[in-house]
Amino acid sequence: MSELRTFIPGICFILLLSLHLAAATPQIFRLVSEEPRDLDPINDLGSTPVRNLFEGLVARDPKTAEPIPAAAEKWIRSEDGKRWTFTIRQNAKWSNGDPVTAQDFVNSWIRMLTPSNAAMNAYFAYSIRNARGFNRGDVKDPKQLGFKALSTQVLSVELEDPIPYFLELLDNPCFFPVHENTVKKFKGNWTRPDHIVSNGPFMLQEWRLNHVMTLIPNPHYWDRQNIKLEQIRILATESQTLPEKLFRTKQIDVSPVPQASLDSWRHDKGGAFHSEPWFNVSFVVANLKKPPLNDRRFRQALALALDREKLVKYVTRGNEEPAGSFSVSMGTYQPVTKIPLDGSGVVRAKALMKEMGFTSAEKVPNITLIFYHDENVRNIVEALQGMWQQNLGIKIKLQAEEKKVYIDDLRTKNFDIAYSGWSADYPDPSAFLDLWMTGAGNNDAGFSNTEYDGLLKEALKQPKEDARFAIFHKAEEILANEMPAVPIRFGRKNYLLNPKVRGLYPNSQNIHPLKYVWIGE
Repeated sequence: MSELRTFIPGICFILLLSLHLAAATPQIFRLVSEEPRDLDPINDLGSTPVRNLFEGLVARDPKTAEPIPAAAEKWIRSEDGKRWTFTIRQNAKWSNGDPVTAQDFVNSWIRMLTPSNAAMNAYFAYSIRNARGFNRGDVKDPKQLGFKALSTQVLSVELEDPIPYFLELLDNPCFFPVHENTVKKFKGNWTRPDHIVSNGPFMLQEWRLNHVMTLIPNPHYWDRQNIKLEQIRILATESQTLPEKLFRTKQIDVSPVPQASLDSWRHDKGGAFHSEPWFNVSFVVANLKKPPLNDRRFRQALALALDREKLVKYVTRGNEEPAGSFSVSMGTYQPVTKIPLDGSGVVRAKALMKEMGFTSAEKVPNITLIFYHDENVRNIVEALQGMWQQNLGIKIKLQAEEKKVYIDDLRTKNFDIAYSGWSADYPDPSAFLDLWMTGAGNNDAGFSNTEYDGLLKEALKQPKEDARFAIFHKAEEILANEMPAVPIRFGRKNYLLNPKVRGLYPNSQNIHPLKYVWIGE
C-alpha cells in the first residue's frame, strides 16, 4: 500500500501536467502579407519577414519605437556627434551558430553600397563618410568608407555630419547584416529556406511561394529565452477583402479593414478594431520624362484640380487627413501646405492648362494611371479619375497591376502616373523629403533639382532643430512648385487585431517587432 500511495500522486502530477499542456494556448501568430519580392535586406522596404529574420545594431522599443540595443549591446557617441562606436554582443549569433561580428556589418554595408547591387535604400547611408561617393561610383576603394571593425566585437562609424536620427536609420533593413559565406556560396538562391542563415529572433522554416511562409524561433538568438511565439505563419495575398474574411473565421490574428467595412467595425464591441495615427503619405507620382508630365504646369494642374477634403470624407472614410504637402506633422514640425485642400484651385488649374495650349481635352495626350491590385486603392483612383475629368476634362485611363509588376514598372519608369506612397522609417521630416533627392533609390519620378539637394545637405549640418526645419520648409516650397508627385492624403492605420494578442502596441511608425508578441487566454 505504501508503494501505491507513493505512485498515485506521481500519476496525478503527470496527468495534470498533460492536461495543462493540452489546454495551453498555441503560441502561433497568423497574419497576411503580400508575397515578398525577396528576403535580401538590401532589397526590402521593411517587410514583416525580413524585420523578424534579421536584426541590425539597434531595434525598436515595442511601445515607443525608440532605438534600443539589439545586435549591439551598447554604443558611444563622440561629443561632436560624428563618430559612433558600437559593441557587438558576445552572444549574438547567426542561426547556424556562427558568431555575429563587427566585420559582418562592415561586409554587409559595403555590399549594400556597392553600385552594381542597386540597393533601393542605399541613400539612407549617405550620412556616413564617403558613402554617397562610393554608392555613385566616384569613390572606388571601400577602405575609404567611414566604417571599420576595430576588433571582432567593436564597430566604428564616422559620419559626414552629425544627424539626430542616426540610430533610427540603423533599424532600416538595408543596414541589417547578411551571412557573407552563405551569400557567396548560394548567390541568388541564398534566401531559400534550405540555404538562408539569419541573425534575428526568428528563422525561416518554410516558404511556399504565393501560399505561406513560416518562421520559427532562432535557437541561437541572444534573447531566445524571452521569445514566446512558437511560430509565425504569413499567408500570401494581395486581396484587401480576403484577410477580413479570414479574421472573422479566426484563421488569422490581424487584418487590414476594407473601406466598405469600416463603419460596421467602428461599432464592434469586441475590441478588435483599432485606428491609429501613422507617418504615411499617399501621392500620385509622375514620370517626369513623359510629355506633358515633363511640364510642371501640367503637374500643378493635376494637383490643383482635386478636392482632397471630399476624398477623405466620402471615399476613404478612415479618419485620414487630406495632404497638401509631402511630409507629415511630426512633433514640433509642421509641413508647408501650398495646395488648396478643398478643390478651390480648379480655376487656376484650368488657366495652367490653357497656358500650355490645351484649350480642349482632346489635345491632351493619352495618360494612364497605374496602381496595384487593391480594392481600397481602386476606390481612390476612380475618385481621382472622376475629379480630373469633371474639373479639367481629362480622361485618364486606369490600369491595375499585380504588385510585383507594378513595382517593376515604377523602377523601370514604365508608367505615366502611378498611385504610390511613403511611410517614415524614422521620426524626422527628412524621412519624406530625402525621397526626392537626385538619384535616391525610391525617387520614382526621376526628380532632380540641385537647389533642393543642396538644401537637404545643408540641413544635415544644422545642430538646432529650428534651423533644420526652416531649411525643410524651403525644400517643401520647391516640391510644391515642381510637383514631382501630387500629394493625396495622410494615412491612418485601421486594422483588426485578435484581442488575445499581447505585446503589439500602437506607434506612428507602424513598427511592430514580433519577438515581444504572445497569445493570451
